[in-house]
Amino acid sequence: MPTALIVDDEPQASQLLARVVALRGYETFTAPDAASARRFVSEHRPDLILLDLMLPDESGIDVCRSLKTEPATRGIAVIIVTARRLEQCRDECLQAGASLIVTKPYTPDQIFRALEQAGQPPTGV
Repeated sequence: MPTALIVDDEPQASQLLARVVALRGYETFTAPDAASARRFVSEHRPDLILLDLMLPDESGIDVCRSLKTEPATRGIAVIIVTARRLEQCRDECLQAGASLIVTKPYTPDQIFRALEQAGQPPTGV
């Protein structure tokens, strides 16, 4: 079963996104901050990361950039999920190595499309 790490400091947002991603057959895990996400990634190497930009301890852009510069993690697809307007962050997110950007509020269909576009085959519904 593919794995997805959801990195968001808002517990309700993480839980909702985890439920949506699980509908596509992913085993989901959550992390409330960059430090927890880094520990999880180093120990478990998820197939996919859904990453908020505004974390309490570090910018999601910095997290994405560092993941994409490390040989062991550069192949992990990173989808940015953010409340920022796309025009404000698109270039920066893509330059950091993000596969896609989904803006909040999102619909389940937007997340499903992002999962497919990120190259992660849906295994569920």
